[in-house]
Amino acid sequence: MYNNKKIFRKYLHGTKKIVQDTVFKPKKILKKRTFFSKKKFQEEEIHSYLFSYTTPLKLYNENTVSYVRDKKNIKKLKKLSQGYYIPEIFIDVHGLNQHQAKKELGKLFFICHKENLSCAGIIHGHGKNILKKQIPLWLVQHPDTIAFHRAPCTLNKDQTTLFLLIDTSI
Repeated sequence: MYNNKKIFRKYLHGTKKIVQDTVFKPKKILKKRTFFSKKKFQEEEIHSYLFSYTTPLKLYNENTVSYVRDKKNIKKLKKLSQGYYIPEIFIDVHGLNQHQAKKELGKLFFICHKENLSCAGIIHGHGKNILKKQIPLWLVQHPDTIAFHRAPCTLNKDQTTLFLLIDTSI
C-alpha cells in the first residue's frame, strides 16, 4: 500500500490543483402559468350570478320532479323524461358546498353556450339533500333553462342525477 502512494505521488509531481472558480447555478424550472381571460371569468360569473336568489319561487313547487318554462315546450319535457334527449355533458357537484355548486353550475351553462350543447346532466349525489333541493330552484331562475326532469331509470333515477335542457339558440 505504501508503494502505491509513492508511485501515485511520482506521477503527479509538478501538477497543480485545479481551482474551480465558476459557480454553476441550477436552472430554474418555470411553471406553466394559466392565465384566465377576464372575459371568460366574467361570463362564468354572470351565469352563476343568476342563481343568487335564495328564496323559493312561486312558479316552482319543490316536490315536483319536472319543470317546463313555457307550455309550448311540454313536448320537449316529455321527450326529456322519456330519455329521448341524451345529456351531452355531465357535471358532478356531489361533495361541494352550495357556493361551489353555484359556481360549477355557472361554468356548466358557460360551456353549454360555448359548445352549443342542448342537454346536460347534473349529478348531485346523496347526503342531506341540500343540493337536491337547491339545484332545481337554481335551474328555474336561469333564463336559458327550458325544462328539466329527474333522470330516467337507466341513469340512477332517484339517487344522483337531474337533467336540464338549455336553450342555446340565443
